[in-house]
Amino acid sequence: MIVPVVEKLFDIIHTLRIDKIVVKEMIRHVDYSYDLMIQAFTTMQSLLIKKGNDEVIIKIAETVSILDTLHAETQKEDATTTVVLDEIEFLDPILYCNIVNPVVIPTSKPLICDLDSISEWLLTHNEDPFNKQSLLFQDVDEYNKTDVAKEIVANFLKKRDEFRSKVSSS
Repeated sequence: MIVPVVEKLFDIIHTLRIDKIVVKEMIRHVDYSYDLMIQAFTTMQSLLIKKGNDEVIIKIAETVSILDTLHAETQKEDATTTVVLDEIEFLDPILYCNIVNPVVIPTSKPLICDLDSISEWLLTHNEDPFNKQSLLFQDVDEYNKTDVAKEIVANFLKKRDEFRSKVSSS
């Protein structure tokens, strides 16, 4: 009875291993389940050693090794890549995410948003998301080539960088 369970878990882990990102996210978001899985596999392994089922014991060892490797990679990634949201004034007003590529919306000056979010919005709407005035991507693109828009973006980036350096030094 225990062998089919081990086989199924082995298949699941090895299938998921094809997409390491899925397994890492699973480990990251339910870390306690990693510990429980390792404990379960270790217990099954010790029970099966007594019964002498070498093929399943090897599969369990391989599965534990895969989980250990992915868990270690996840821990390392989490330690080195902490995403911190900026202060609200530096977040994109459409998606509320960090602004990576700032642009000024010409019909809502001096409102700044991320190029990707306004582009996505304008794919399905031909209006400013904040005041409903007519707006096309071409309008955004052309306006952001002007000196006025470049200065607004430069000031935004300067203020955001000052904020980030202040936060990182505290």
